[in-house]
Parts: sequence; structure tokens; C-alpha cells
Amino acid sequence: MDFRQLRYFIAIAEEKNITAAANRLHMSQPPLSIQLKQLEEELGVKLVERNGKSMALTDKGEVLYRHALQLVNNLEEVKNELQETEEGRKGPLS
Repeated sequence: MDFRQLRYFIAIAEEKNITAAANRLHMSQPPLSIQLKQLEEELGVKLVERNGKSMALTDKGEVLYRHALQLVNNLEEVKNELQETEEGRKGPLS
């Protein structure tokens, strides 16, 4: 599991539709479906219930969604802080 897969999963969870999530991510639907299937296989749990064209998170999917949001947000905060430090907007003055 990597951050890219977590971002994909977040989009699927929020859009509740693979095609809409793929559009949001500017990619085609088949690779996104493959990524979801691989993530489910890697974790050994079913993350979404497919109901025709829409989907709903399972209770395990809800747990992953909560943690994925937190991890991705933390990573963005780290990137922003490093960028601010590099640009001299944050950190010790010398």
C-alpha cells in the first residue's frame, strides 16, 4: 500500500462511484478498478460493496478511509512545512 493507492481509495470512497472517482483523478476507470482490487487483496478485506454503478464502504472500508485521510493530510502538512522552510518562510533565522 502506498500514498497513491490511498489517494485513489479516498476518491472512490467520496465519489461512491468508480467512474466519477476516475474522472476526478484524471484517469480511466479500468486501472482504478484494478488498484482497488489490488488494495483489497493486499489487505485481505473487502473495502467496498458494489451495488450496480454505485458503491458503499464496508465497515473495514470506513476504517481505512478515516486513516487514509489522516495519513494523506499529514503528508501534505509535511510537504508544506518543508517547502516553507526551504523558502525561508519558516524555521530559524541565521
